[in-house]
Amino acid sequence: MTRRTIACIGECMVEMCKKSDVQYEMAFAGDTANTAIYLSRLLNSSHSSVDYVTALGNDPYSTQIYNFLNSENVCTTQIRRLDGEMPGIYFIETDNEGERSFYYYRSAAAAKKMFEGDRGEILLSNLSNYEWLYLSGISLSILDTNSLSKLIIALSKAKDNGTKIVFDGNFRPAGWDSVKVAHRVFSQVLAVSYIALMTFDDEKAVFGDTSPENTVDRLRSLGVEEGAIKLGDEGCLVFDHLGEEFLPISSKITMPVDTTAAGDSFNAGFLFSRMTGASIVEAGQYGNKLAGKVIQFQGAIVPKKDFLNF
Repeated sequence: MTRRTIACIGECMVEMCKKSDVQYEMAFAGDTANTAIYLSRLLNSSHSSVDYVTALGNDPYSTQIYNFLNSENVCTTQIRRLDGEMPGIYFIETDNEGERSFYYYRSAAAAKKMFEGDRGEILLSNLSNYEWLYLSGISLSILDTNSLSKLIIALSKAKDNGTKIVFDGNFRPAGWDSVKVAHRVFSQVLAVSYIALMTFDDEKAVFGDTSPENTVDRLRSLGVEEGAIKLGDEGCLVFDHLGEEFLPISSKITMPVDTTAAGDSFNAGFLFSRMTGASIVEAGQYGNKLAGKVIQFQGAIVPKKDFLNF
């Protein structure tokens, strides 16, 4: 069987972005969905495939999400459609410096059930058919204990089959019963990951790391081969099995309009670079560059016409 290029696992939600005290603009987004979309745009090749793994309902908003992903050349064959279910929704409010606050309503979202039942088992078994798998801490936090255990087993089997697993911690405290639980689950997933794309503030919160270098040491001890520690407006620290290097964000970047999807777009730029043969340093530089462009626009997904000018 011909292996697919990459599958991104997670949740695509209805996004409501505040425009005024009484007006919101609707779009569709979600951390791994954002990365899948940007990665699809960057690869832009009939020789590469970006698949999305999730569950949606059969309601009108789920259909709009499904069609939106297809319009971005994100393959939807691994998306389950569940009767009686609906997607999650979240609201974004952005302050004067472009920093955002999120308000999630996803307790009954269809994506939470993606790996349940016989169809869920099929999705899990299909994960070994990919060259790359990408997921985040949010992908993990929405699953119940049984689905989470099955996913970790499937990831281990995929790794044994030669799949390279990429993990972005993207820690959101509200999604976890406790920091202790997140610590345990993150460690399990990192132990089968080839690339880790972590945010240092998250690593401080979950693992108590005292420096980005401390984070790199811990990731290496778990078997992670390479990755990046994202440092916000300072840039990132990239590493492989040979060493590490700090890469500052270009001083040309002006005040951000909206930092939504900054990390997601960084991940897409980094992954695109590594998947197409760039060095670890070049990958970090391109991730910084792409994120710096994306935060000049409102919302998670930059319009295609503007993205083409990047």
